[in-house]
Amino acid sequence: MANGVSEEKIRQDREYHQYVRTAYETVLEDIKFFKNQQWKITNYVILIYAGLIYLIHIDNKVYVALIVNSIIIVVVVSVSVILLLQNSLRNAQDRKDNILEAIDNTNIGISEFFSAGKGRSSTWYDKWSIFFVLLFAIIFGAAFVGWLICINYEMGVCKMIDSVIAFIGLILPPLLAVFLTHLFIKFKMPQIEIEPEKKEGGTFSKIDFSTGKIQGEFRAWRFLISNKKMPVWLEWLAQRDTAMSCTAKIRFVGSKESFIMQGRWANSPQITQIGEQDRVVRTLFPDPINIRSGQEETLDCIAQFPGDRIAYGWNNQVYSFADWKIPAYSLEEGQYNVFVTVTPLNGKEVSAEFKLTVDGDLLKTSIE
Repeated sequence: MANGVSEEKIRQDREYHQYVRTAYETVLEDIKFFKNQQWKITNYVILIYAGLIYLIHIDNKVYVALIVNSIIIVVVVSVSVILLLQNSLRNAQDRKDNILEAIDNTNIGISEFFSAGKGRSSTWYDKWSIFFVLLFAIIFGAAFVGWLICINYEMGVCKMIDSVIAFIGLILPPLLAVFLTHLFIKFKMPQIEIEPEKKEGGTFSKIDFSTGKIQGEFRAWRFLISNKKMPVWLEWLAQRDTAMSCTAKIRFVGSKESFIMQGRWANSPQITQIGEQDRVVRTLFPDPINIRSGQEETLDCIAQFPGDRIAYGWNNQVYSFADWKIPAYSLEEGQYNVFVTVTPLNGKEVSAEFKLTVDGDLLKTSIE
């Protein structure tokens, strides 16, 4: 025991700090990679424009159709790729923000690692400014090359537009096929829905795991997380994908208390059934779960014990306390906004907001 802090607590904090550092460094590397790829693609586009300008100055009309068609292909392909990279970049920035938000709410004391210049990317401008700069460079370059064609070959704007329309007529069918395929893939992606299991909660038994005896009862409030089935008119064609490795976090916002906790899936193994060496990581980062199409899983939220006028957030950390009450997750009587966020590995993050009323009479406590 040192300064009132046990060696076990120090070891747990050290392991958690290292885990967060690794996760944060990984997401920063992802952000750097996606940004570099966007800039590289734009640089390649500029080099292609330079080559097309060289062909224009050769003053051979044989190259006119080639140059015009090349401009269209370059713009369509480059914009599509940087847009895909932008989506991946935005997801990585969201993950970084989530890590920083978790740090703010757990006070783990490693703020010195997250130095200036590595701040949040929560504003619209921060997430999209580079994309629009690169988009402007690509479009402006295409317009400049087109202008040079009109000047050098005396084509006139109308004649050039006719050439562009003719070429678009050739590439439109395959592009339409690609679009419809992308749309179908999007339909197949998991579609998560979140709703309270019961407004008034349910009754559960409190068990002493050392003896297996029931020590009493308490009430708990949970959420049902479902993966919506495919529309009826598409069921004959394919099933919706399973939502893989879903994780969850729950944020409570009230006039006095406000905190975020990692969500615990009710069907995941209890910490008491896991080996000592894995308990720290599994406590702080609960097991993810898969949700098949048309099925649902239960997500723990809060619990309230008889005689208490306070409710408590419920996740894997409760098993570290003999009375199953986490002081840091206490909720006094009052109204709260509850934000539930579920993130599947192969789909979009989904959030939903609910109203929580904590009452001294646990039969009047509700989520809706």
